[in-house]
Amino acid sequence: MPCGLWNEPVDIPFGAIESRQIHGPDEAIMALIDRWPNRRGPAYVKALTACRAAIAGRLDPEAAKPDFLAAVREVELS
Repeated sequence: MPCGLWNEPVDIPFGAIESRQIHGPDEAIMALIDRWPNRRGPAYVKALTACRAAIAGRLDPEAAKPDFLAAVREVELS
């Protein structure tokens, strides 16, 4: 069950020709777990924690978005 959507989706590229639109913490956590190129950075860990908190209802979904964007920048996907 989706935990909520962000006001604006995030477009992130995976590879040279593939991109994915992320609409909220539930999709973000799937990308972080299934597709992320580096699962060791501090921004990755923080984004994973924030998205899990949003899914559990302990954090507003929109509040997890900046942490996800930081994880995107950390691995230079933007």
